[in-house]
Amino acid sequence: MNVSVTLSASVNSKTPLFSSSKANVVITIAYRLTRRDMETYWGRFWRYENASVTLIPLDETQPQLGGKVKVRAFIMDWRTFTPQFKTLYGVYSDDFITFGEFAKGSGNPLDNEELLLKVVDD
Repeated sequence: MNVSVTLSASVNSKTPLFSSSKANVVITIAYRLTRRDMETYWGRFWRYENASVTLIPLDETQPQLGGKVKVRAFIMDWRTFTPQFKTLYGVYSDDFITFGEFAKGSGNPLDNEELLLKVVDD
């Protein structure tokens, strides 16, 4: 299997991510992931993933101390021709980043810190 990854990053210091956010600094990391089967003659595609990871710091003067994470991903599985859109939420600190998928009925995890921290417990 051959995997290729492309990363890019940007910082937006004027527009908040959503209306209830108090943070003015939003850091966005975008990546593309392509998996190919290199055992076949043409190297057929297995899976394509394009995601945008948004870091929302708790303290905008020191974003390296940690904050919230929102990931929006588009995934295409070429083996089954199945497209997916996912929104994942999580937390980050100066030495880790973790995110996961929450149930639809749980509300917005970015507004509920207790729910958001459950991604670290598991």
